[in-house]
Amino acid sequence: MSAAKDVAANDIAEVAEPEAPSDGMIVQLTVGQLRALLRVEVDRAVDRVLGAKPPVKSPRWVDAEETAQHFGVTSATIRNWCAAGAPHRRIGAPGKVQQYRIELPLFEAWVDDAQPRTGAK
Repeated sequence: MSAAKDVAANDIAEVAEPEAPSDGMIVQLTVGQLRALLRVEVDRAVDRVLGAKPPVKSPRWVDAEETAQHFGVTSATIRNWCAAGAPHRRIGAPGKVQQYRIELPLFEAWVDDAQPRTGAK
C-alpha cells in the first residue's frame, strides 16, 4: 500500500478525538483531525480579535390571522396578498385545507415595495 493510500485511509478511520497529551507525550493525529483542530483554533482566534459572534436567529413564521392583526387588516386580505405574490409558505396536503405561514420581515418588505392598487398615481 502506498503512503498516499495510508493517509487517505487514516483520514477516514479515526473519528474520535485523541486524548489530551500529558507533558512530553507525542500525539499522532490524522489529517482530518488536524484540519478539524485547526478550524476550531482559527475560529477561536477570529472570535478573540473581532469579538464574539451574535447568535443566529431563526425566522419566526406566523399564520395569516396573526399577520392580519400585525397589519390591521383581515385574514382574507392577507390571503389575497399571498395570491398576488407576497412571500409565504402553504402548509397542508394538496386538496385539503391549507394554512399560510408567513415570515414577517419578508412580508413587511413586500408590502412596503408593493405599488398602491388604488387609482392614485
